[in-house]
Amino acid sequence: MNTVNQDNFNETMKGYIIRACRIAEYDSKKLDKILNGLRWSIDEMTMEDARREYENYRGGKIQFK
Repeated sequence: MNTVNQDNFNETMKGYIIRACRIAEYDSKKLDKILNGLRWSIDEMTMEDARREYENYRGGKIQFK
């Protein structure tokens, strides 16, 4: 059952990221960097900004090394 709501969305998202990092076998240092970046992103971006960022990534407009 999906119990995500406005009050617990960020914590739920962090849980997804932590699980993905465990599956990818990231070390604690890399996870900490990701969570710090996430903390900044949550503070500085709206949900609409985040969706636009994802769409840009899916569209190949954002590339990683």
